Amino acid sequence: MARIFKDTEKESFSVPVEKVLKLKTLICLTLSKNFATAREISKIAGTIISMGIAIGPASRLFTRNFYKFVDDQGLWDKKSILNEEVINELKFWKDNFDNFNGFRIKPNHLTTKVIYSDASNSGYGGYILQRLGNIVSKGNFTEKQREKSSTYRELLAVRNILESFKELLANEAVIWHSDNYNVSRIIEVGSSKLDLQNLSIKIFETCVTSNIILQPSWIPREFNDIADSISKHKDTDNWSIDNETFEFIESHYQSFTVDRFSDDLNAKVKNFNSEFHCPGTQEVNTFTENWENDFNWVCPPISLIAEALKHFSLCTRMEI
Repeated sequence: MARIFKDTEKESFSVPVEKVLKLKTLICLTLSKNFATAREISKIAGTIISMGIAIGPASRLFTRNFYKFVDDQGLWDKKSILNEEVINELKFWKDNFDNFNGFRIKPNHLTTKVIYSDASNSGYGGYILQRLGNIVSKGNFTEKQREKSSTYRELLAVRNILESFKELLANEAVIWHSDNYNVSRIIEVGSSKLDLQNLSIKIFETCVTSNIILQPSWIPREFNDIADSISKHKDTDNWSIDNETFEFIESHYQSFTVDRFSDDLNAKVKNFNSEFHCPGTQEVNTFTENWENDFNWVCPPISLIAEALKHFSLCTRMEI
């Protein structure tokens, strides 16, 4: 086991500099060769795991592909070309080890936000618990995503909702409730299944870039009824014209700058407004926005056509 320093003043563990340099040298050597034996990759993985107390949950999340590589090798000392997943994990530790070295002994994060999420066969839903009205994220799965396992859809729901709320959750400590036990565990330690592992890494990366402390928590299904109903709600107004027709219309005018009634699956323009929070949305509820300074693509539900025309008229009469 790697020698670990304990800093009682900072309440943290850390790996000594010489041990870090030795590990990085081994990683760089392996990357330079682009091939390795199961023994060599196992040594790197084992070293990182032994340092887990000092670098936190990333030690398990970002060694999954190392162990899969080892398991796939028929012989202990046979040289094999490194696959993309192993290379990515090697690069991760080469570039990021110092950022994680110094894990706190007693995190005891004060919870500042609470989220519930769920996924159905067709879509996902979740919300930030608020005293004065919950903030809702909602969306549909693609046909390909619907064919995936229930665990994949539940984990994708977490990823999409987290992306939807990342600005609202920046610098927060979040308890995340899900009624799928596997999801709570995969968020913390990853998965041996590549598609689930990729989602867990995306969740981890969003948390790091937005400084979100995520604390997954399993709850019984009966305690997650609101998120369940959101995920199963079918929006019959969620439609759009085909891309070919849109491109034909746009070719006769200038490029549109905002899609005013859309979501992440059917947006025709990079900047779009949506009814609910979803990944990439610029704003929720387009009627709170001033449309005047944009070239707007407006394709509202039939029930909102009159309101859309009224809002556009009000925007053009505003004093800027």
